[in-house]
Amino acid sequence: MQVRVRFAEPFWRSIGEREIEIELDSNTLVGDLIGLLTQRYSSLGQEFNEAPPVIFLGDEEVDRETFLTEDCQIHFVWPLAGG
Repeated sequence: MQVRVRFAEPFWRSIGEREIEIELDSNTLVGDLIGLLTQRYSSLGQEFNEAPPVIFLGDEEVDRETFLTEDCQIHFVWPLAGG
């Protein structure tokens, strides 16, 4: 299945693109996608370890146990705190 992956600041700098499309097997979890991305882009793995992303599937916040669907859009956002 085809999935669009978007990266917010600063994550996109680790791979040099704000959005990529990736082919995945059906029944792939968000956690599986994260594992694949961090294998391909080691600097992204470092970023995710330092500041685990907030993950959105479409407009809904999800966790690593969420299944991805064909043509979905997943967005990794840097966690921010205000004050």
